[in-house]
Amino acid sequence: MRLDVKVDSNIAEMKKVIEMGGVKSMSRAINDALAKGKTHLGKAVRSVYAIKASDYNGAAKVTKSSESNLRKGKIDVQSRRLSSYHFSFTPRAYKNQKGIKVQKRKKGAITIKKGQKKSYPHGFVVNPGALDNGYTLLWERNGIKINPIRSISVAQMVTNEDAYNPSMEVMKKTYEERLAHHLSRQFQVEE
Repeated sequence: MRLDVKVDSNIAEMKKVIEMGGVKSMSRAINDALAKGKTHLGKAVRSVYAIKASDYNGAAKVTKSSESNLRKGKIDVQSRRLSSYHFSFTPRAYKNQKGIKVQKRKKGAITIKKGQKKSYPHGFVVNPGALDNGYTLLWERNGIKINPIRSISVAQMVTNEDAYNPSMEVMKKTYEERLAHHLSRQFQVEE
């Protein structure tokens, strides 16, 4: 995700700022907007999805812009598809289901989006001691195969319009405010 500095800005004014030597101020304003955008995007993603802040923060990185390359600034969000370990799921612990009729066995369910619980009729929790990593995961039986349940990645969560659009607005507003602030400091103009 990049902050497009041309959007909602007068290009003639931007050229004037560059000619005045305000590239340093523009770079700082872009970096401020990216930092604020990363924080806001994380809150927006967590308001839509049942994800922990640490999972988002581990996937999102800010690359700062510089005076020599204003377009270098961006927010990179990269992650693999998350497993059930990262979300709330039931049953929460392993329980031996041997001897229990299939109709009465606990069925697995996971909450990825807030307020939406997805049920897996063939979902179950594997004994954590049987696995190398020791994590409790929700698994699903597909015929003969048994696979861990995987959800979407953090990068896919970020593309949700309910998270992306408000964050872009916050970044644009922050850029405009911080540019005015940095220009007034750089050129010591009193408002």
